[in-house]
Amino acid sequence: MARIPYADLTAAETQPLVQRIVAERGSVLHLYQMLMHSPPLAEGWLGFMTQVRQKLTLGGDLRELVIMRIAHLNGAPYEAEQHAPIALKEGLTQAQLAASAGLSRETLSLLENGLMRELGARKVFNLLSKLGLEIEVRHEARPRRPDFVRMACTTASVSFKSALTEDELIHALVSGKVPAKRSVHLRTLLDEAPVSLLNGLAAEAARWISPGKLENNLERLAHEVEASRKVGEWLRIG
Repeated sequence: MARIPYADLTAAETQPLVQRIVAERGSVLHLYQMLMHSPPLAEGWLGFMTQVRQKLTLGGDLRELVIMRIAHLNGAPYEAEQHAPIALKEGLTQAQLAASAGLSRETLSLLENGLMRELGARKVFNLLSKLGLEIEVRHEARPRRPDFVRMACTTASVSFKSALTEDELIHALVSGKVPAKRSVHLRTLLDEAPVSLLNGLAAEAARWISPGKLENNLERLAHEVEASRKVGEWLRIG
């Protein structure tokens, strides 16, 4: 994907050059659409590459193989993809490609027709290398779910010397019973924690017990610790 917009090819002053590019290249490729931001540069590039591709004595098949190899060495798969069809038209055969990639012609035919179920990694990388392509493996970390139990314990314990533990909080949610010496912690949590945190905690607890029982347990806990904020004012399950 281009990082900046392509040039406008409809301007009257650029039409002669656009028509020349079409005549010499068949179409205005993305490369020339970008170079047309500077018509003198585009014209210079066109003239230079026309000399390289059409005026030298080097055979077309060897020329295209050189271009594709340089594209591979420079990490330019777009260039290789553009020149692969040209290379075939210049005489590069399927058998030559298969031999250079270390594959049988039969294997290459199966690959082309989507019938090859499995191909060893070495052959895959070898084939891609001959085509001027490469595989980039990226390890994308899955987004971590917020740990609402841990965050709730931190919120409940911030003003006290002793902390409400995760096990104590989970037990309170599942049983509806206030752990020993933790009334003030639960009151702080139910009265002062952000509603988003409380609902995240409730959603997590709903994986362990039914929503109905969870709501009853929360009501019971709020009553026992004398929380001022009513559970029904913030609870949203499901």
